[in-house]
Amino acid sequence: MERPIDFLKRQNLDFKIEGEEIRLHKCPFCGSEGNRAFVIHATTGKWHCFACLESGRSLYSLKKKMGLIDPVAKLSSEKLKPLDSKYLEEVTLAHNTLMKNRKYLRDLIKNWKISLNTIRKQKLGVLVENEEVDGEILPVPKILVIPYFKNGRLYNIKYRSWFGLPKTFRQVKNAPKVMYNEDALKDIYDIGETILCEGEHDVITLVDKGIENVLGIPGAGIFHPEWYEKFEELEKIYLALDADKAGELGTKKLISRLGIHRCYIIHLPEGYDVSDYVNEFGIERFKLLLKEATRAEPESVHRIDKIAENEILTGEISEDVLPTFSKELNRILNGGFRPGELITAVGFPKTGKTSLFLKIATELARQNIPTMYYCVEMTATRLAKLAWGMLLDVGRDFQFTRDYVLIKHYLDENQVPNLYICAPSSIKKPEQVEETIRDSILRFGLKLVIFDNIHYLVRTEIHNRVQVMESYIRKFRDISRELEVPIVIVAHFGKGDPTMMPKGMTPQWAASFLSDSDTVLLIHRNRIPGVEESFSRVLYVSVEAGRESQGGTCFFDLDTNFLQFREITKEEAIKLEQIFESMEIKEKEKRRKK
Repeated sequence: MERPIDFLKRQNLDFKIEGEEIRLHKCPFCGSEGNRAFVIHATTGKWHCFACLESGRSLYSLKKKMGLIDPVAKLSSEKLKPLDSKYLEEVTLAHNTLMKNRKYLRDLIKNWKISLNTIRKQKLGVLVENEEVDGEILPVPKILVIPYFKNGRLYNIKYRSWFGLPKTFRQVKNAPKVMYNEDALKDIYDIGETILCEGEHDVITLVDKGIENVLGIPGAGIFHPEWYEKFEELEKIYLALDADKAGELGTKKLISRLGIHRCYIIHLPEGYDVSDYVNEFGIERFKLLLKEATRAEPESVHRIDKIAENEILTGEISEDVLPTFSKELNRILNGGFRPGELITAVGFPKTGKTSLFLKIATELARQNIPTMYYCVEMTATRLAKLAWGMLLDVGRDFQFTRDYVLIKHYLDENQVPNLYICAPSSIKKPEQVEETIRDSILRFGLKLVIFDNIHYLVRTEIHNRVQVMESYIRKFRDISRELEVPIVIVAHFGKGDPTMMPKGMTPQWAASFLSDSDTVLLIHRNRIPGVEESFSRVLYVSVEAGRESQGGTCFFDLDTNFLQFREITKEEAIKLEQIFESMEIKEKEKRRKK
């Protein structure tokens, strides 16, 4: 989440800062001027005009009101459904079993060092199994049950192996995405700050010791888009993730999404989590750590050993490079797409660019890698139809109403595809496109953005097409660098013979693409001149220029009906092209006779 001051600077708005308030010289809506015409909070982005009385609770709402972003479909808890009654019955039974057995209670209190009142308040429970012990069949504790309640309704359950058994964890499959202890949000909003922990145990420990404004995420690398808006109005967010490599990387990712200006890091000793630290050193020592928490600061200058350390850390925890669905395409891209990389994909119209990159997007989304496809030529419904056709392997024949059963079956068996589609109904200005992409990356934690296609945006420009195009490209480059997310720009060739394989990088205004792009991809299919939809099955994808790769070409047998891309060798491509050339000769002979 970006700072309001950075947004105002980008928009070239005049303002002055007074403490936590930013005062604009002129209201962007009514134009009123004066010392207190328009005020925005420097941290939360809450804004208000004293003249026209327009107001909002976040920077996002200001951007939306100014028409700078395409509104995001609401993903809040309003759509969440509580779990079936059978799960509530299981939680109730497990809680009663725990509360009636002193031995189980002693085990839990001894290991977690929490009070009986907290156990009761959090409705913790135990699942038992009958086992033979010293010749008797006795109930033996197996699972600690940690329910996720919100407003008295059950939304999820964490099942943790009982003490002394090998550690295992699981949750209810496809349960609603809620944080642990969301009932505390009302009080959190009142005081304007929260502590964000990793796991239920840490939250329960702090709540037990009297610290209530705490929320829990299930793991260091997990932060769902549905949670993003819950943090929009907070002035301070204390991050208390585990002091290990995963926790360090998770902290960095949370800072980038929630905003460096309001995140504070609680420095736990290496190897400790919150519950370990509190139980060993006491709550007063933790409160001291809370007071000593340091504000997250931007890092622009690094010593060489620290860069190496960070790269090693990142490499151990997650793969920086995003691989595509194709081994051969990955080969010529030297692995795939990299954070902060701007990729330009260029080809003649109708050669398969949209199909190729939508395929890449759907396959990444299938792996739960958040991806956005921003298209200015098609509707969201049409793009979603193509994406579902790819996911369900039915191609262009897919129909929403007829194939709804297939979607339902897919969602029952798999995670919801993490694919977001933006298809605005009108041409946008560069700053509008920038704000929508920027906000989406932060809100959804996007790992890849595909923009299709950039030439469409400037088709209505008459005198300054080059300047507008360069403005878009620079904005894409700046966003990819700043937020460390690869962005793919799909573009059209402006010159050349669409029936011939391109000999070089020749899109309209090529200099802008070449100077700012890290990688340039050429995409081509041969076709019969003058005959509509008469394309060869062979799709050529070449790296024309790349800072991270040596280049090369890969080949696909493209089935345009089923939207399938089969990798083929150069020899197979030549054979398919020979078949296509024979068709082309027959077509020419047919036209000659006419």
